[in-house]
Amino acid sequence: MAIDLTVFNNAFLAPFGESVNYLPRGSSTPRPITANVQREGIQLIEGTESATAPAFTLHAKNDATTGISGTELDTGGDAIQLPDVSGGTNVTRRVRRLVDSDPGMLVLLVQ
Repeated sequence: MAIDLTVFNNAFLAPFGESVNYLPRGSSTPRPITANVQREGIQLIEGTESATAPAFTLHAKNDATTGISGTELDTGGDAIQLPDVSGGTNVTRRVRRLVDSDPGMLVLLVQ
């Protein structure tokens, strides 16, 4: 029997989540989602020797309507529009890596 994680996801995201935009590769229309965003500061961009950028760990529902579905995720081109600082102006950042996932939640590295 599969466990329905919807109630847990809503309880986790409601008090801590913020509105960000998911921009699938090849799409010009961002999809607003609620995600828990952890701002990790400036870090080396994976795969480079010296390039740096702000890094974010993003927790989002594993859902194609209200979050990001693991089946649609493309770490080679998807982007997230979010502010570098809470309450700031949105900046487009690339989804670099899927850190973890389960049937209810995705954890992404965004830079």
